Amino acid sequence: MRKVRPQASGFTLIEMLLAIAIFILLAGAVYIVVSVSVSSATTLGDDQIEARRMGAFQDFLRRGFTNLPVEAEITLRARNKGSLGQGLELIIRPAAGAFEVGTASGSLGGGVVLAALPDGKGKSRFSIARFPAKMSEDERNKYLEDAAWLPMLDDVDSVRWRFWDKNLLRFEETWDRGAEHPELIELTFGVRGEPPQTCLFRLPTLAAGGARP
Repeated sequence: MRKVRPQASGFTLIEMLLAIAIFILLAGAVYIVVSVSVSSATTLGDDQIEARRMGAFQDFLRRGFTNLPVEAEITLRARNKGSLGQGLELIIRPAAGAFEVGTASGSLGGGVVLAALPDGKGKSRFSIARFPAKMSEDERNKYLEDAAWLPMLDDVDSVRWRFWDKNLLRFEETWDRGAEHPELIELTFGVRGEPPQTCLFRLPTLAAGGARP
């Protein structure tokens, strides 16, 4: 009588290779899905941080212009020499109670300067500095060369100021009218190659009796 040997159970080599290949494909798909999810979350987080930064910058300027004294003088001038490099400066004085940064920022009295300073990398850094009261233009220029400039916005590509002329009923590129200041100031700026953003700021004006409305 012939004995029947039981057949060996298990996977063949081809089945094992096929299983390994399927596992590798599934692991690769899971890795791709997780990587895309993490990258999307990181991008979304960066966008939210950038949006908050831009919002804080605009809110700071809006509060500063709103709190300006009605007698504040505003001058826009081109800066083309000195260690600060080339650019535009918006000079405001007096500016007591406006554009305050920290508890001691108003101790100088005087005024403030808003400027886009070269950062040495081909772009600019929007910054602010305060200067003491009762300074001549030459004294102020020398003081600002070594002043403690506070950076507010990095990677600025372009800056343009415009001022509402109530007589001409249009925005003008320049402003230098002593005690008279515009009712509206427009700031257009570009950051990191993105499309320029435009902000509009309203300033306090003198009412009929010479008081703030």
